Amino acid sequence: MALGGKLTQPALGLAEWSLTTVITLLAYGALIFPFYVSVVLKQPLAAAAPWWGIIDGLPHLNYVVGIWEWMVVYLFMTANVWSGKLFHLVKKQPWSGLVAIISIIVMAYVTVKILMFGMGAVWGAVDPKASDGPASLAWRYYNTATLAGFTLFPFLIWNHYFDNWPQKWGSVVGWIVRTGIVGILAVAQFFIYYSVCLPLLGLKPEYSNHANKPLVWLFWAIIPLLFNDWFMSKVPFYKSTAEHVDVVESKTTSSSH
Repeated sequence: MALGGKLTQPALGLAEWSLTTVITLLAYGALIFPFYVSVVLKQPLAAAAPWWGIIDGLPHLNYVVGIWEWMVVYLFMTANVWSGKLFHLVKKQPWSGLVAIISIIVMAYVTVKILMFGMGAVWGAVDPKASDGPASLAWRYYNTATLAGFTLFPFLIWNHYFDNWPQKWGSVVGWIVRTGIVGILAVAQFFIYYSVCLPLLGLKPEYSNHANKPLVWLFWAIIPLLFNDWFMSKVPFYKSTAEHVDVVESKTTSSSH
């Protein structure tokens, strides 16, 4: 908003690109680099030790990956199928943004813990010696990220190609229905992937990071979808007739009334 009011293109694009690059590097330094320094490179520097190990006793990178991926999902669910709700109840910035960020982190953490509990109920206790598969604690955390990945295509396609239907059933009912649809489609995609991964991708349908990493393919699946929407106006599949609303302009207009 601040940059958009003072800069024009391409300076605005370069400024935003630079800002997000700096934030990405800081996030990498805090969440990824410590693991490689202390665990992979065998350099247990006090300043670079995986700090998240004190939270749940697992200094492995997959712990961060699982929670981070669910944060990404909830962030985009908020912007896409949830239309900013329920965070819209906080009217003023920066409080609305701060509440949303904290809430997304908490929801991601709770979701991962629920999934870990579910995997424990299905597969039993972890084997401290296991490095891969359902018996491995590190794999289970990575699998929470994989399960988050199965929601990416459903909620993006529902927003970009189905115009966030339904919109006329009320905000609460619509929110619940869209969330339920995304969940059902995610489960369906899970079973479809493991049914076709062998003949289509040459990957064995087994739970193993060494043999099968669905999250890689789930990310690649959304690239053509976004490219078709952003750069091709959804041609030749479908073109929305709904008016595209600039969220920033909409908030500015509503706040001025």
